[in-house]
Amino acid sequence: MYGKQYPDKNDLVIIQIKDKKDYGVHAELLEYPIINDGTYLTGINYDAQRKIEGLITELPKRKLHSNNIEVARVLYVDKSKSYIDLSLNRITDGEKLITLEKWQKSNFVYDIMKSVSLESGEPLSKLIDTFCKPLYEKYVHADDIFREIRYAHKDIDELKLLSESTRKILYEKLNYYLPDEKIKISAVLSLISIIGIDDVKFALNKGKELYPHIMIRSISSPDYLLEIFCDAIDKDKYIKIMNNAIEYIKDNFRGTMTIIKKPD
Repeated sequence: MYGKQYPDKNDLVIIQIKDKKDYGVHAELLEYPIINDGTYLTGINYDAQRKIEGLITELPKRKLHSNNIEVARVLYVDKSKSYIDLSLNRITDGEKLITLEKWQKSNFVYDIMKSVSLESGEPLSKLIDTFCKPLYEKYVHADDIFREIRYAHKDIDELKLLSESTRKILYEKLNYYLPDEKIKISAVLSLISIIGIDDVKFALNKGKELYPHIMIRSISSPDYLLEIFCDAIDKDKYIKIMNNAIEYIKDNFRGTMTIIKKPD
């Protein structure tokens, strides 16, 4: 997935328990599918041992999902023998959460590149080595930069590593796998009038008349919530619309208006 064949020592990896041996537990590294044998869990404490025995008992009945995988730490890697020693010990809940999130993102990137490979005719291994590997080395995660390419139209140098035809296919796949996301833009206003509530309603209605898709509701007097739902790609546009509505409300209000929360 990451353009390398083996994990490094101390890496946290996603595994699926496969079988129990006399010398340890056989596990499959889901992020490194090329490694099928020689991956073992050792130094397992009593609680982990009981959990693993339960997993092995249930294996024939279970499909791969989040309850059937574990996060393990790489203790030792022997590339010449394709041997990897793993441990379930001393991994915090925070480390597990981060590792699982990384795996989910990596799966998503892998699926996109597999689809690009099938349509372009370029080998998947070549696409991962020449395009994805540099992304993983330069950015936090390839998934994050894919989203920036899709939604922010970010132009990165690594795109030039792909042929023009493959690059076009990648854009098509990003549009397919990452449809327009809906986001909410909101602001909170405080409206205080010595004239009365009718003055407040008049000003708010004026803002809604100008932009009917803005939803306005009272939180608790004198505070009001303004909301717009829009596509993520149009966020800047609708923040501007919200600001214009706020200015229009202010122009039609004879009391004191305070922006408690700016549009975001």
